[in-house]
Amino acid sequence: MSNLILPSLHEDMTFYGWMSATHMLNGYPSAYQLSERLLGNGSAGTRLDFPSHLENFCINTSNAYGDIFSLPVSSTVLPYYLVFRPVNLLDDCIRLMASNSVEHLKFILGLPPTQANQFPHLKFCPDCYDLDVKEVGYGYWHRSHQLPSTHMCSLHGGLLHTYCLRENGRGKTELTLPKFDKNNCIQAPIHSHSLLQSISAMSVKALSGLLPSEFNSKQLQFTYQHGLKQQGLMTPKGQIRVNEFLYQLQKYFYPIQSITPFDKLLNQNKIQHFLKLIRKPRGFHHPLSHILLIQYLFKSWNLFCSTYQWESQFQLDLSPQLQFDNLKLSISDENLNHIAIRYKGGESIRKLALVYGYDIGTLMRKLGKLNLVTIKRRPKKISKEVLN
Repeated sequence: MSNLILPSLHEDMTFYGWMSATHMLNGYPSAYQLSERLLGNGSAGTRLDFPSHLENFCINTSNAYGDIFSLPVSSTVLPYYLVFRPVNLLDDCIRLMASNSVEHLKFILGLPPTQANQFPHLKFCPDCYDLDVKEVGYGYWHRSHQLPSTHMCSLHGGLLHTYCLRENGRGKTELTLPKFDKNNCIQAPIHSHSLLQSISAMSVKALSGLLPSEFNSKQLQFTYQHGLKQQGLMTPKGQIRVNEFLYQLQKYFYPIQSITPFDKLLNQNKIQHFLKLIRKPRGFHHPLSHILLIQYLFKSWNLFCSTYQWESQFQLDLSPQLQFDNLKLSISDENLNHIAIRYKGGESIRKLALVYGYDIGTLMRKLGKLNLVTIKRRPKKISKEVLN
């Protein structure tokens, strides 16, 4: 664009980091104006994780930084949240990021809204910062550092530093690069560093590479069961030794049980959540749950992927009739994904069934069978008649 210095989009650089670098190099009076000029919206380019209006950005930059399909995959943390999801979900997410609103994106990804008094923060590695300054003249935000399960730099092995960007809820459209003021090193006991390093390295692997074959919930279930068998945590009849499994799991992750966000999954009341990934994997779970389970069972992302690919050989369906039924299902139910998105956005399942012409019971079964959404069957209110 004329009269505007556009920096390179470096490897592992977030889109927000690129916007911040552009803001710094041009000395723009406000981040809002820069975002409006590049993306057509004042706040679209200041989002920390998932920017919107990317179609306008690609048009304004003549696809110099990638097209609408490659940019979200290479410059945001989106692949991290889709690695354990069906492949077709990527297209839906990209369409939302290309359009004028990403309001439903976090609902699709299963990410809860930020709680009150919890302001977003960014993370950076001091060693990476120094290296970036030597190579490009400034430090920038790395994608691999922004993952919720990343506490240590997978390259240098040191604890990351956090930078509170919007302290006290102000500066919602601020663009900034890493700074050493207002930053704090992540606090973690020394005996947890080795485990945190392994989890961080595995998280980066999940961000940079999809599964070796298309996602299949049953295939993933059998992969986890294979890991349990190798550790002697399954009976000869294929039953999980639940008490021993949960005990060993807590013992293994004891060094990080008090560290956020692991504490939410590893406490005494939530530890049984991991059984859902192995017994009857319904719906979708946060990638952090999968990464912790993979770390415990396989200790290596490559070993996990090899086992997952090996299990794919046993998931081949040789029944022509079943294949035909699945084909009819995919053709006749094109609207199911849209229904799932609208339901996650807060609309009533009964209303959606009427709009799309479904029997509500049939609709709920199909959504559950395709793992598009988990519908709570318990009524929000109980009538006096039912209560009596």
